[in-house]
Amino acid sequence: MATFRDLRKTVRESLDDPRLAVVFFETNHSSSYHFANVLNLGIQGVLIESDKKFENGIKPRLMIKNPELDQWDTFFCRVAWAQTTESEKQYKTGLEFLFPVDNGIEPKPGTNGDITPQDIDFLLTTRLFKTVPKGFLCSLLNCLSRKSVAQNTRFMSGENPQNCLYIIHKGSCRIESKNKTGFFESMGRKREGDMIGDMAFLSTEPLISDAVSESEMVVWELPAAKFEQACRLQQGLIDFLTGLLTNRFDDPTNPELKTVGRHIITQLIGEGRTGFVYKGLHKQLNLPVAVKMMKHHQAAQKDGFNRFKQKISRIADLNHPNIVRIYDIEEQYRTFFIIMEYIEGESLDSLFGKSIRLSLDKVMYFLAQICSALSHAHDQKIIHTHLTPSNIFILKDRHILVSDFGWAAPIPEEGFMEDRNMYYLAPEHIRGERIDQRSDIYSLGILTYEMLTGRSPFSGEDQGTAAMDMNTAGRINSSFVRLPELPEFIQKFILKACAKLPEKRYGSIHDVIQELSGESALFKNALPLKQDMGQEISALLVSHKRNQRRTLFRLLDEFSQKALDLGMEVNITGKIQIHENHEP
Repeated sequence: MATFRDLRKTVRESLDDPRLAVVFFETNHSSSYHFANVLNLGIQGVLIESDKKFENGIKPRLMIKNPELDQWDTFFCRVAWAQTTESEKQYKTGLEFLFPVDNGIEPKPGTNGDITPQDIDFLLTTRLFKTVPKGFLCSLLNCLSRKSVAQNTRFMSGENPQNCLYIIHKGSCRIESKNKTGFFESMGRKREGDMIGDMAFLSTEPLISDAVSESEMVVWELPAAKFEQACRLQQGLIDFLTGLLTNRFDDPTNPELKTVGRHIITQLIGEGRTGFVYKGLHKQLNLPVAVKMMKHHQAAQKDGFNRFKQKISRIADLNHPNIVRIYDIEEQYRTFFIIMEYIEGESLDSLFGKSIRLSLDKVMYFLAQICSALSHAHDQKIIHTHLTPSNIFILKDRHILVSDFGWAAPIPEEGFMEDRNMYYLAPEHIRGERIDQRSDIYSLGILTYEMLTGRSPFSGEDQGTAAMDMNTAGRINSSFVRLPELPEFIQKFILKACAKLPEKRYGSIHDVIQELSGESALFKNALPLKQDMGQEISALLVSHKRNQRRTLFRLLDEFSQKALDLGMEVNITGKIQIHENHEP
């Protein structure tokens, strides 16, 4: 028997990281359970939070995960009090311990449907649940129910869709699909730990495959309706769909599962706060592309994303040798995808991670190209808003490309942000005030300092706090850039670019270019020449049959007219000639 003295040794009265708990309710006729988060654990009781209100005086049984001993502790309790949280969507409940019982007692599954520690550990170790943030884990677990499936049962069917997702705990099943003759063909097998039915969550399209049990099975069923209801209570839970989709894109067995519009996802490149970036391939043109998938909580903000799509369309019109091109936007799987130019190079963020200090000549060469990209975008009334090392790429020939113009996600309301990104944001950006091209100039100054020195201008144990203090409280000090090895003109540039008040900075990126061009011939010579942005000639060869000439003529005519409207000159050689229409 565990004693209060034992508990004092293994638990704390307050928990920095909430623990997972299961609350069991038992009567003479039924038994049920509900997941909750443990916020506070003491000798005499516990404070939990969940989306269920518990009535005062009832006496549930509580099972708490003890990470220090890697076991589950079980207690008998009485509900002492309950209250709603500020959001009114969660409830805090105080439970008083009646007496402790043997640690690790596990309820055995049976007709009462109780869940065991082994069940929970299984779910938490599945690849899918590892993608769920801890704050939303309980809400998702409360949507699940365990089902037993008899052998040779068609428990998922396209003809009778139930819109459920299943996680296989025990046993296996065949995945079948009807062919053109109406007979079922095997599409593969799913085993313990695998998931089926995810498209019921990611698409409104009907199911095209069935699942048939090969043996007796135990599955965990997640109805789409329950999930949607839980998302209305906790909007962040919708990122569970992001986990479903990344799990699908990581599946090496079926490339058809990895299609986005006209592109096939081939491999993961990286993950950021707003989404995932994949390498993809255009199915018809065999052209490599970068595909950025927005996380679902971003795409769920429909009003904001209508404006977002309009902004992306404007950014796609940017045509500059130092700006990553945007080709297309796709809306699929309940989120958005931005199809971009694929870059084979190294990001500044990667260089900074190695604490590499760049020479002054190399910095001026890079800086000129970044300034040129900003100048072109600012002239089109587009500001970057998030000029960070992860958005600047260096190609093999030292050519610079700047990505993600104008479509970085807003700062979260909770104020959370990766510390490194905090370094580069202007004070007015952090405070949520109006930003303009001078905000980009601030970020440029911080980037320049870090390229030259190999370190950020902030120091201290908590660099995120240092950045916040410096940016918002005006604690900027000229001593941070007074380095004897740096020319005076570059020190002056960094200090003026990083001024706390926007009006103390350069008025425009053109002012920066003019000043640095007068101080550095290398900077001036590195600016992209006008001919770099001049006319180019691209050839298009079309192989076709003789009886397709009329159709080809129509296609080329449409293409030619659209190109002319964009200011391009089109000359087509061969037997087919396109004649311009001079009618008004």
